Amino acid sequence: MSERDINDLRNRIAIQDKVIEHLVIRSELSLHLLSAVLPTSGLTSESAKQKIEQFKCLSSAVSIETLEIEKRKLLNAI
Repeated sequence: MSERDINDLRNRIAIQDKVIEHLVIRSELSLHLLSAVLPTSGLTSESAKQKIEQFKCLSSAVSIETLEIEKRKLLNAI
């Protein structure tokens, strides 16, 4: 690889790092807000599980393993 290729790769990685950081922060902020709002909404944990399962069926691009992790985090927050 040339020096230019290496620098290009470093720049792309730096951009990807920033994008990932923003997505993680957005996810954690959403979880925090949901944990504050859901208990007062009247939505039961069973209803929340059903909504997550519906999402899984509607969105085939979602990683099942990642969805399960996020589901556990969400249900623990409620």
